[in-house]
Amino acid sequence: RDKSFKESGTRWFEFARLPHFDAVRMTVVDPMHNLLIGVIKNHWYATWIVGHALRSKTSRVSCELDLAHKHPNSFKMPAFVGRPAKQVGEPAGRGLSTDTYKSLGTIPIIWHASLPAAMKEYDGATASFEKRMAAWESRHGATYRANIPIESQAAIASNRSKNVAEPPKPPEVRMNPGEDRIFLKLTTATKIYMQYEITNQEITRAELYGPEKMKPKHHYVVHLPAQIRDYGPVYGFWCFLGERLNKILKSFKSNNWGGGQLEVSMIREWGRDVQLHETVCGLG
Repeated sequence: RDKSFKESGTRWFEFARLPHFDAVRMTVVDPMHNLLIGVIKNHWYATWIVGHALRSKTSRVSCELDLAHKHPNSFKMPAFVGRPAKQVGEPAGRGLSTDTYKSLGTIPIIWHASLPAAMKEYDGATASFEKRMAAWESRHGATYRANIPIESQAAIASNRSKNVAEPPKPPEVRMNPGEDRIFLKLTTATKIYMQYEITNQEITRAELYGPEKMKPKHHYVVHLPAQIRDYGPVYGFWCFLGERLNKILKSFKSNNWGGGQLEVSMIREWGRDVQLHETVCGLG
């Protein structure tokens, strides 16, 4: 197995002996973890929250996350779509459940409303950078460039010993124009993939992503069209049911027993809920 891994980068397993077995085609990627708490969560948290594209309000100024808190509550959502936490995107809002990532399609509205202010902020930062760069150039530019060919720690130490400051860093664009359209494409593809019924034409329409800024989770999405063609709509093979049952079991009151007693308590609680559900349905 180690030899196979070194040669091919994949682990050997016994199914590989089957002549008809295609390890790539027949390994199922869970759409729930891949799309909702993979790609969408990465786009929302790693790109926008950590990257400060969507900021929390201060004591004086309202920011983008205020709109994220208000918009989902301003219109009626379907019952199958979970509402985000009240303080979504902030530490007090805690982590989002898989259901709530479905409702983040309202972000393009926030982007459209906040982009002009973000671009004005960027223009101001660019003007400030140009002034600081001109001042640095007149004071340190020639000395700094004289040490550039010496690409080593010694060159950095030499500049510091001569009190030569590093050049100022240019500002970064906090909100890129057109990024809302990219996110709309992602949410559109997600909506298509999560249908109860899906056609081959819709699968083709939902295929996403080029090579730029790809992560493994983005690559896995490329395999979803083939999986849906092989196994049908995602409701037939994704992990939502198991994860939801796991959440229900975790919500049951337990007495923290070990040695098998905890499992017995959970099953008894589960049995009571099932009996109550059957009784209520029978009355209807």
